[in-house]
Amino acid sequence: AGKEQHGEPTVTQEPEVASIAVHGSIEASDSVAGIVISPTASSRAGRYGCGMTRSHPFQGTFNFRDVGGYSGRDGRTVVWGRLYRSDSLHRIDEADREAFGALGIRTVLDLRRPHEVDRDGRVPEYDGLAYHHIHPEHEEWGRYDPAEDLDRYLADRYADLAETGAAGIAKALTVIADPANAPVVVHCVAGKDRTGVVCALTLALLGVDDAVVADDYALSTEASARFSAWIRATLP
Repeated sequence: AGKEQHGEPTVTQEPEVASIAVHGSIEASDSVAGIVISPTASSRAGRYGCGMTRSHPFQGTFNFRDVGGYSGRDGRTVVWGRLYRSDSLHRIDEADREAFGALGIRTVLDLRRPHEVDRDGRVPEYDGLAYHHIHPEHEEWGRYDPAEDLDRYLADRYADLAETGAAGIAKALTVIADPANAPVVVHCVAGKDRTGVVCALTLALLGVDDAVVADDYALSTEASARFSAWIRATLP
């Protein structure tokens, strides 16, 4: 647990992601990504929106999933198929192209550092797909020491990200908030830390309970294990 892979330590527990505040112009309104609907559509879905597909396995990704289905403000539900989160999409190839295209994604929001984009590349340039590279400024993370408390380590890093990267996070949320951009997929390297913060804030703005936001974050645990195994096998 906690071993850093390409700047993103493996998750084993749920840090205090839902308590992070961003200073910016984003309003806690129903317009965030146009992804809140009336209670009739998904009231049967339960806490995790059972009956719909949350994870979307692609050959080239490990942590691609739908952020819909959660109960939000006034008993309404976050719409499925409007906001996705993922690890880096530069590995999407022809084997995944049809399945990726079937999701109808219009906008890719890439939160990686410029040198990470230069190193790995970006999502393929598919017709009708808009690409936004928005890097929330933050210091390079040092290697995680397993002797440290992982929850505290991650909570401190996320709080620093929310402070130094506030402008970038606000810009990312603005992209998500524009219904013309939907469906949107947001990603970083492992789809856990930077992506987790942006998605946690989006869900919080929509009135999703903090415990559910933390549970959604924790779904990256299994994906992180697969990603770490791939890293070890590919980059020995």
